[in-house]
Amino acid sequence: MGEQGKTTCVRLLYNNEVIVSHFDVRAWYIISQTYNWRELLRDIFSQVTGFKIKVDEVGKLADMLQKSLLGKRYFIALDDMWDGMEWDELRLSLPDDENRSRIVVSTRLEKAGEYVKHHTNPYFLPFLTLKESWELLQKKV
Repeated sequence: MGEQGKTTCVRLLYNNEVIVSHFDVRAWYIISQTYNWRELLRDIFSQVTGFKIKVDEVGKLADMLQKSLLGKRYFIALDDMWDGMEWDELRLSLPDDENRSRIVVSTRLEKAGEYVKHHTNPYFLPFLTLKESWELLQKKV
């Protein structure tokens, strides 16, 4: 379901000072329905290394990303994932060094959340009650 605050929750987590200080590198990527695999890899690589690259070959980009993450504790947020295809492709580039790296995925589709679960079950954001909605509206006004 859209507009529940999934992106806001993940953004608050991503920018939390405990997260920032605990992880060696962080990356944030919004996966739209029509994402570009090459751009996804380039963008995450750029955020992880601080370098922009012009490599076009997807296999080489995936390999470079994996090598850049080896030995690092990383936190990667994948926002608005629409299906598991992106996950199947990307997880091969995310090494599991058993150093407590984390990947957070937000999605509006329960099926996609179930597909990407690995160590924990998906968390479903509850809707606001009428009272909570009214209080939020009053605060905003």
